[in-house]
Amino acid sequence: MKTKRSLLLVCALVVLMLCITLCACNTSQAKPDYDYLVTFDYNVGTLDANCQTQYLGVKANSLVGLKPGTRDDFKQYEASGYYLEGWYLPEKDADGNVVVDADTQMVKLATKWDFSTMRVNSDMTLYARLLRVPTMVFVDRETGEEVKRETGTPESRKERPSAVVEPVKSGYTLYEYYVDATSEETFEWPYVFGTEDITVYCKYIQGSWTIVKSEDQLLAALSSNKNIYLDCDLDFTDKTWRYGSFNGKLNGNGHTITGINLTRNCNKYTLGAGIFGTLGAKTDIYNLTIKDAVVNFNVKLDNGEFVGGFFAYEAREGAKITDVKIVNGTLNCDFGDNKTSTAYEWIAKDASTTLNCDYSGVTITGA
Repeated sequence: MKTKRSLLLVCALVVLMLCITLCACNTSQAKPDYDYLVTFDYNVGTLDANCQTQYLGVKANSLVGLKPGTRDDFKQYEASGYYLEGWYLPEKDADGNVVVDADTQMVKLATKWDFSTMRVNSDMTLYARLLRVPTMVFVDRETGEEVKRETGTPESRKERPSAVVEPVKSGYTLYEYYVDATSEETFEWPYVFGTEDITVYCKYIQGSWTIVKSEDQLLAALSSNKNIYLDCDLDFTDKTWRYGSFNGKLNGNGHTITGINLTRNCNKYTLGAGIFGTLGAKTDIYNLTIKDAVVNFNVKLDNGEFVGGFFAYEAREGAKITDVKIVNGTLNCDFGDNKTSTAYEWIAKDASTTLNCDYSGVTITGA
């Protein structure tokens, strides 16, 4: 009898242990707290890249609320030299198999996944679109030497570099960008990056210059005493010319400035007239034509000696003027009752060095 009771007790203990074990198994195999698994495959193919596949559980009919790179604990892996443009569903064949490119071993891509609108209703794998990061190389078109390079993002726009970040060559000024080393076809900005490298050819001019392509640019450069490289003809008809002093270089490059019209009403504060005021000792103006220009020289005081020159009121010692030509220039004078004022075809108070200049085209009236 005692043996029978012992046997029953042992059986009960076995049953109890079995129940505990089954409960533990059920707990360890509890259903996960997501419905579907999203796999992020970096799709590196034959690239030498260590990008680990990542996983994310999501609820049915929900957005993929997290993608690699969104948080520090769910980082985005980098493939050196490549840019991850987005995540895509794979292209599939008629049998529903994922299509792989035979050369690159990358999965071919179909629809780009929109993380803001598209929802998950099954397990799925998203594949990265890796685009080669392109390089823009700036080359001196005269020497062939590289002066700068920078990388871009595929399908992004790059504007023309500003003066702060443009490619620099010591002792020179960047003149223009070209598509190759020999043609005059300029490089078009903005540039949209692809996946291939691009070479931009730079033309430089020796020295430090401000390239002037408009009337406003010329006036600003003159008032700041910049070294001016005139890049085109300018027309000041219907524009205001500002009388002022200048103490820099002006390389006309054979161009013509047309249509200047200036009036100087002289009094005890305004002593003279001219297209320019005072040309300083560092002035160097050359290879320039001034055409169809009018300077009106009016004297408002009966007493005092006022002087005006068509080209300038004054040029100080050290100033140089070379190969400047005046075509159809007029200096209109109205001295009123002032008997001591004088007008000059060139420069009123001239201490400059003038070489090969032609101002025979200046006519003085009223003096």
